[in-house]
Amino acid sequence: MVIAKVIFDRAFERPRTPRSAAYKKGVFDALNAISGETRLGDPPYRVGTPEMDAWLSGVDEGKALFVDYIDSAEGHEPNPAMTASR
Repeated sequence: MVIAKVIFDRAFERPRTPRSAAYKKGVFDALNAISGETRLGDPPYRVGTPEMDAWLSGVDEGKALFVDYIDSAEGHEPNPAMTASR
């Protein structure tokens, strides 16, 4: 959870578009799963609800944030196409 928390905190400590709790949960859940600290498991919301849509969008951002984290650790610049919408 340490790596996931560091990446998550960096993403949300700076000024950005406000996001819902469900979105942030998706980001954090994805980061935890990708870093190997937990399984992503079943979605926590019902299909077709705004919360599910937000959570899935957060999962997408979590994946992109992890890729950026790995790229920066390897000395690569973040992909501007992935960070422009955040």
